[in-house]
Amino acid sequence: MTSNDKWAVPLATKLIKKSGKLVTYRKVVEGSYDPITDTQTVSSTTDYPIKALISNPTENVSVMNNSEVKGLITTTSLVLMIDGQSISFKIETTDSVTIDGISYKIDYPLPTYSGELIAYYNLLVST
Repeated sequence: MTSNDKWAVPLATKLIKKSGKLVTYRKVVEGSYDPITDTQTVSSTTDYPIKALISNPTENVSVMNNSEVKGLITTTSLVLMIDGQSISFKIETTDSVTIDGISYKIDYPLPTYSGELIAYYNLLVST
């Protein structure tokens, strides 16, 4: 743990928990194919309630300064800032987030590090 981890990570966590909107993160675990038995396992999902700060992509410097991410922005895109320490799973583009009953696919997870730890993610999402 670096000295930045001691103050920056708790600060990000506190700000997101205090000012964030409750959304549902849906983690998808893809099924697999077994060629020996010729069987396919079914995908499974798990829903996690998380807090997120929601913004327009054009208002987010991290997103707008990343040419790869900037190229994915559509008219329905949003950026969700989520606490990197409140999740225990890997963020995948097969996952989704539900906000006010509307499902958004994850187009690009953009982590922001504080020393060794991920302080927060900016998730570019769209419908």
